[in-house]
Amino acid sequence: MKDPQTKQLILDQLEKSPIVELACKKAGISRMTFYRWMKEDKAFKKSAGEFMASSRDTYNDIAESQIITAMKNGNIGASRFFLTHNHPIYKKAGKSDAETEVIELTPEEAKLVKELAKLINKAPPQP
Repeated sequence: MKDPQTKQLILDQLEKSPIVELACKKAGISRMTFYRWMKEDKAFKKSAGEFMASSRDTYNDIAESQIITAMKNGNIGASRFFLTHNHPIYKKAGKSDAETEVIELTPEEAKLVKELAKLINKAPPQP
């Protein structure tokens, strides 16, 4: 297979999934070849980056949807995760998202989260 055909095959795979290893296996090339092409071919590098970002965004949307569904079903762990990653008052000051400490909710806070989950469950689906 010629390089342009293989590069297009990789781009097609990256559009479906941002996993380079998987795209390389499906195209029959090594990761080393992929990264060499990224270094040598600016157009390929740009396209690959755009396709990976787009497919990563799709998977992020799916993950967020699953977290919201879990919250709607009363999953307190999902609610904690959502709050600690999306609301400033639940983040520890000065820490990045990767360092965020999970806080224990008081019984009153837990009750509020459950009520929030019930309200979200009753809300019409968002487009």
